[in-house]
Amino acid sequence: MWASLAGIATRMATPAATSPVTLEMANELRILILEDEAAAADLLEWELRRSKIPFTARRAATKEDYVRGLEEFAPDIILSDYTLPNFDGMQALRLARARVPHVPVVIVTGSINEETAVECMKAGAADYVLKEHLGRMGPAIHGALEKKQAEARLWQSEELLRLITYNVTDLIAILDLEGKRLYNSASYKQILGDPQSLRGRSSFDDIHPDDVARIKQAFQETVRTGIGQRGEFRFLLNDGSVRYIESQGSVIKDDKGKVDKELVVSRDVTERKRAEEEVRQSEKRFRALIENSSDAIALVNPAGWVLYAGPSTERILGHANEDFVGRRIFELIHPEDRERTISLLNGLAQNPGHAVRIECRVQHKDGSWRWMEGTGKNLLSEPGVESIILNYRDITERKLAEGEIQKLAAFPLYNPNPVLELSSHGALT
Repeated sequence: MWASLAGIATRMATPAATSPVTLEMANELRILILEDEAAAADLLEWELRRSKIPFTARRAATKEDYVRGLEEFAPDIILSDYTLPNFDGMQALRLARARVPHVPVVIVTGSINEETAVECMKAGAADYVLKEHLGRMGPAIHGALEKKQAEARLWQSEELLRLITYNVTDLIAILDLEGKRLYNSASYKQILGDPQSLRGRSSFDDIHPDDVARIKQAFQETVRTGIGQRGEFRFLLNDGSVRYIESQGSVIKDDKGKVDKELVVSRDVTERKRAEEEVRQSEKRFRALIENSSDAIALVNPAGWVLYAGPSTERILGHANEDFVGRRIFELIHPEDRERTISLLNGLAQNPGHAVRIECRVQHKDGSWRWMEGTGKNLLSEPGVESIILNYRDITERKLAEGEIQKLAAFPLYNPNPVLELSSHGALT
């Protein structure tokens, strides 16, 4: 179409009294002229050439010619006489609006009263030019095409906005300064019902009563300062259920820079909130299990560095958690057990999901050696854990008891004298 339009002269009173209109175009303008008189059409074309508008014209003298012109000629603009035999400008306007709604129509007439002019403009005419003032034709064409381009840009913007708001899952609303809904995106249908039925309703009516005061305050603060506020609140639905919402407000200003409306983009985060609550409950249960367990639990990486230690660590080994975490656990293992234990853990680190039994001596904070028995499980590939988990207990007393039993069991074997066992009643058992 046109690369640009420049150099439009001021409004021309008569052809002789004004300068020509300069229109810089990449291509010729295709102009359909609806005029039953050939001389009048020639005069129009002369004025277009005088205005230095590059164009190709096609004249239509009847309704049938006009309809064919709309379909075959594909005009960029239509110049229509208002009064024709058995046809008039209003009918021409209606046909153009129905068949080529994007093409501007300029009414050209010998005389027109104000009422008729208003009627034409309401029917969709881009402008009207009196035949006695054809010098206005250049500016009229420029204005009509400029308006067409502006409308096209607006339509593209509106269509883009429509596509965005129709396809996004976020909730988009435009509110007046009292919080009443002026616009609601299609995504609202999934939560609050038909977006159209929400128009004109207070946006605060859908918010949980416990959250209304806080959200109203944030809304009013945004309107007062022009600075958007983030918020979290709950929608209370008709069935009594609750949806958790995160929102961001921002202002829409008028042409004078005054806050006119508020745009609120919200997101339903109910599932995320539920997942977070499940995680919190799971962590709470895990913490209760760990804190009340008689066994000690530690998380280590494959190199043996302690990443986490349960509360029982201090009770069993005497080491406070802050001292135990960050140490290499192999440093505390008895030299005679160290190589075997390191080998066990190295092998375990190569087998995700596997578990091994571990028994070794570990040095207590007081310097004594304590026997530990436990299991190690490879959870290095488990999200959120990514470590080897050690679950162990102190079996020192059991080991000492086993030693004493072994001594007693060995005594009859090595004693040269007979050994008898009698019951409390003196019977030989």
